[in-house]
Amino acid sequence: MTGNLVEGKLIKGKHPVIIDLKTFLKANQLLKAEPTAGITKMHKITALPLKIFAKTDVLRSPFTGYIKKGHWYYKARGKQEKVNISAVKLNDHFTDYLSQFEYDKAYRESLAKALESKVKAILLKHCRKVYH
Repeated sequence: MTGNLVEGKLIKGKHPVIIDLKTFLKANQLLKAEPTAGITKMHKITALPLKIFAKTDVLRSPFTGYIKKGHWYYKARGKQEKVNISAVKLNDHFTDYLSQFEYDKAYRESLAKALESKVKAILLKHCRKVYH
């Protein structure tokens, strides 16, 4: 075995050998070369719906997330931008922003008819270009 605690020295264990020394050393070299080795990735975290989708203003770096003391935060991926924000705060801000694009349910039928009419007009125009 080896590791940082023993300053990279090889120490022969007392357990039965599973793989030869050459394979063991090669596997450890591969792990040392991989910067994300040992970091558990969590996908589809309910508290972070904007992960990857939301990006920073300056470099357009996608947000990732982390948890600290039971609270989730968004964090900029790149080291150039030091952006950390509460997930609750950003999620609420995004929800408020989206609310300005909602339509009044009273106009549902007329909106559906207007959209259908517009889509048909666009498709008809496109079909004329293709077949003429």
